[in-house]
Amino acid sequence: LGHGCNRLGGSCLAQVFNQIGDTCPDVTAADVRRFFFAIQQLISEDLLLAYHDRSDGGLFVTVAEMAFGGRSGIDIDLDNLGDDQLAILFSEEIGSVIQVLKADNERVRNVLAEHGLNDCIHMIGHPNDNGDLRIRCYNEMIFCESTASLRSSWSELTYRMQGLRDNPDCAREEYD
Repeated sequence: LGHGCNRLGGSCLAQVFNQIGDTCPDVTAADVRRFFFAIQQLISEDLLLAYHDRSDGGLFVTVAEMAFGGRSGIDIDLDNLGDDQLAILFSEEIGSVIQVLKADNERVRNVLAEHGLNDCIHMIGHPNDNGDLRIRCYNEMIFCESTASLRSSWSELTYRMQGLRDNPDCAREEYD
């Protein structure tokens, strides 16, 4: 719902670099309302296979978590999403990534358009069977890693955070 903006202010990426950023993501109440009702319609018509918001970590985290949950790889194409690949992948603009059957693409696009979300629709990829998260931009591979390796790193980070926040023995037990 960022209408083509990929603002990084306040994002996890900015925090990693010990920055705040200049411009934070923003959204109108009308967009949130239209989005909510569009998603509810897609659910009621049984058109969604998967849904994940992108407002906590950005597109990269969203797609990685979807790959973890689906135990599959994903091919992503960033063409036509902007010029700044880091901003595209790590902006925490309000929105989501949804997975639908290829046969339902037109109906899903029509539902989103009926709710005034035409400029928020981007076909970005599809699952793959090789187990890799592959990201391309204008036919150039900019990232490729196995989802198993990414999930292992993700789990270790979660374990380390839990070990600081919770009982370290319980965190280690869960990680093991």
